[in-house]
Amino acid sequence: KLSNVFKVEASQPIGFGNTGRVNVSVFQSLLNLVKHSSYKERQRGFTVELSDPESPHQLSYEGSWRTVLPEKPTPPAKKGATATPRPAGQQQPGVALPTEAGHSFKSSVKYVVTHDTRDDRIMPTEGAFVRASTELAGLGGDVKF
Repeated sequence: KLSNVFKVEASQPIGFGNTGRVNVSVFQSLLNLVKHSSYKERQRGFTVELSDPESPHQLSYEGSWRTVLPEKPTPPAKKGATATPRPAGQQQPGVALPTEAGHSFKSSVKYVVTHDTRDDRIMPTEGAFVRASTELAGLGGDVKF
């Protein structure tokens, strides 16, 4: 019934007189959504990110393998038999779930830009923090958006 996330990350300066960094991470997550959506989702993958603390721009690549595991539906009751109720709050799988079930691989590039005018990162009293991102998937793999 639990969900969990595991991530290992390493960071290395690019060097050559600039402040840029390369971050590499490997992750796994298991989301138990049976109570609300009748499925579990497991995702495993890696991310490579280029960033610079002196620049508002970040560029990253992610490769991830996703598995959607639908909860088995309760079989229909036979005539004259009483139906076995599902646990409280648990629904039958949705109509779209069978088409999403199974394995998929996402290969994507993501761009993030950040604008931060706060006077203090911990306890700001003025300024704003705005972050915008866009992601393009379909550079290999079978997930496209």
